[in-house]
Amino acid sequence: MAAPHAAPRRHHPSIAQASRVFRDACKMTPLAYLTKFRIIEMARLLRETDLTIAVITRRLGWNSPESSVTAFACHYGVTVRLSSQRSIIRLRSRAGRRRRPRREKC
Repeated sequence: MAAPHAAPRRHHPSIAQASRVFRDACKMTPLAYLTKFRIIEMARLLRETDLTIAVITRRLGWNSPESSVTAFACHYGVTVRLSSQRSIIRLRSRAGRRRRPRREKC
């Protein structure tokens, strides 16, 4: 029997259970959600500021510019440099669809 002054025990979900609940609610894993958020925010910062990719990468929590550029290319189907030439960032944000299918390594 617990001591009378002890706080009642509360159920805390495991990491796996919390991930399942998140996936059921958002239709994607927490990591996929975070990556998508970072990519969309990266596109916005590229479009609206003169910040470098290295600065944007640090701001958004990626470990390296290479990982952010790779994720961007997988999501939009073009490189960051090509996206600025073609204004793919604006097209993607309005249309909500990729220009090309994802590559296998993404």
